Amino acid sequence: MQILARVLRGIWHPVNGGSVLDYGIYLAASGFLSQEKRLQVIANNLANANTAGYKGDIPVFRIPDSSQPGETGPEPLHRLMAVPRLETDFSQGPLVKTGNPLNVGIVGDGFFEVETPQGLRYTRKGDFTLLSDGSLVTQSGHPVMGQGGFIALTEGEIRIDEEGTLFVDGDEQGQLRVVTFAETDNLAKEGDALFVWTGDTSEVIASDRADVRQGYLESSNVNPVREMVEMISAIRTFEDHQKMIHAFDSAQKSAVSEIGRLR
Repeated sequence: MQILARVLRGIWHPVNGGSVLDYGIYLAASGFLSQEKRLQVIANNLANANTAGYKGDIPVFRIPDSSQPGETGPEPLHRLMAVPRLETDFSQGPLVKTGNPLNVGIVGDGFFEVETPQGLRYTRKGDFTLLSDGSLVTQSGHPVMGQGGFIALTEGEIRIDEEGTLFVDGDEQGQLRVVTFAETDNLAKEGDALFVWTGDTSEVIASDRADVRQGYLESSNVNPVREMVEMISAIRTFEDHQKMIHAFDSAQKSAVSEIGRLR
């Protein structure tokens, strides 16, 4: 399997006029690597199946196009791998009742806005807590943004209504800033269920389609059963490509052996 090893290192591909066997190994290897990437995505989704606010990833495959202008020779392996990007599934995750007054879930479109050392970030993970000075922060210590800036609460019974307004012993003390985006293509994951907006800041707008639920947390939207089915499918396809590589490699060795005897 020396050819596969060289393909995996990214230093080999068949040249124009190469044999069918050469290109067969090349295509089988690209499929082999694509399924490996697919398995990595599935494994990461399963690892975060119990992470509050997590949104699953979807590997995007495409049909390779070798007819791009200005190019000669066979399609580069990194494009034949057909995993040019990941898409995030922003569908609603199930809300789980916790009873914690500082746990907040969102029903509908919207993200909480938080301040991090790297700038503003957005999350559906509403497991907030209070610092000793009453500042409302995430579990990682990032301040939660309100409509008028940072939120600080006095001691007392906390109530949060469906619009995200915070009351302490009946007195209004701020409102959670819940925002939405016209398109989610410019939302990029940063870990810890945080997203960074890479588009124009004018496209970050206050959400009027979200209901805030106190005492609830949004669970991951990953369906473990579906992901396991996807994993089985990926493993079987992975094994099929592996068998194809063995078959092409054996055929190539046989062809070389036959040519040697004919000479």
